[in-house]
Amino acid sequence: MKNRDIRTAALTFAAGVLLIGIGLTGLWGDNSLRPVANPSRWWLLLPFAAGCAALVFKRKAPLTTLGIGVVLLGIDTVLGGSIAIFLVFFDLLYTASLLSTPRVRKMLWIGGALLTVVPMAYALTGTVDLRMIALIGLQQAALYLCPQWWATDVRRKSDLADASNVRANAVERLAEANQQRAVRTERDAMARDLHDVVASRVRPALR
Repeated sequence: MKNRDIRTAALTFAAGVLLIGIGLTGLWGDNSLRPVANPSRWWLLLPFAAGCAALVFKRKAPLTTLGIGVVLLGIDTVLGGSIAIFLVFFDLLYTASLLSTPRVRKMLWIGGALLTVVPMAYALTGTVDLRMIALIGLQQAALYLCPQWWATDVRRKSDLADASNVRANAVERLAEANQQRAVRTERDAMARDLHDVVASRVRPALR
C-alpha cells in the first residue's frame, strides 16, 4: 500500500503541475486577501506539493492528512485558487470517509452538507439567478459530497464481500461438521454391527 500511495502522490503531482502550467489557476479567491498582488501561478505549487506529500500518509493518518488538506485548500484559495489542489483534497476526503469510524463519517457528511448549502444561501443574498445558485451547489457537492458518496459505495461493496466470505466460511465449517458427524455415525454403526456379530458367535461357543 505504501508504494502504491507514493506512486499515486507522484502521478497526482505530475498532473497538478500540468494543470498549473497550462494556466488553470486564479479561478477564485479574494484579491484583497492575497499577501502578494497578482502572484505568479507557480506559488500555487507550494500548497499543492505539500498536499501531495500528505497523500503518502493518508492511510496511516486519514483525519490528520484531511485536516492538512483543508488548511492547504485555504492557502490555495488565498493565492488565487487552482484546479490542482482539488486532486489532493478529493483523495484525502475520500480516504478519510473510507477508513474512519461511523461517527466521524457522519460528521464529515454534515460538514460536507453545510459547505454545500451555506455558499448557496450566501449567493442568494447577492443574486436571484437560479442557474448561478445551482452551479455553485453542484461545484460544492462535487468537492465535498462526491468523495464521501464514492467512499460509502466502496465500503458497502467491501462489507458485502466480507459478509459473503464469512457466510461461505460458516457453510464450509457446517459441511465439515456434518461430514464428521456422518463419519462418527457410520463408525458407531459398524462398531455395533461388529459387536453383534462377535456376540452371536461367542454365545453358541459358550454353551
